[in-house]
Amino acid sequence: MGLNLIDNKGVCRLVFDGSLTHEFAGELDDLIVDALRRYSRFEMDLSGVREIDLCGLHLLRMLESVAGDNLTTLATSPVVDHAQKRLLASGRWSWLRGRRVPRDGDGHHAEAA
Repeated sequence: MGLNLIDNKGVCRLVFDGSLTHEFAGELDDLIVDALRRYSRFEMDLSGVREIDLCGLHLLRMLESVAGDNLTTLATSPVVDHAQKRLLASGRWSWLRGRRVPRDGDGHHAEAA
């Protein structure tokens, strides 16, 4: 796991490398929160990500949600693209997209039925 924070003329460039997984979630969360406190504009480079899980996707979603329009993604990786398509396409993970999915009477997601 690696996350380098580079000051690029007042813009924080976040360069992710290696694994964005639950194993490193606490450390990544601390670094991201620190960057969000110190900067108001961000650039994100995900080209070095070789492994990502739901925790990693959640951290990226948190960064995107907080930074909003002040975040530019410079590069991504095939691993991140695949994970986003596979995990986020399902109604089960709709909370990562920022919307809730209605549940049926049994507590299951209505979309999954």
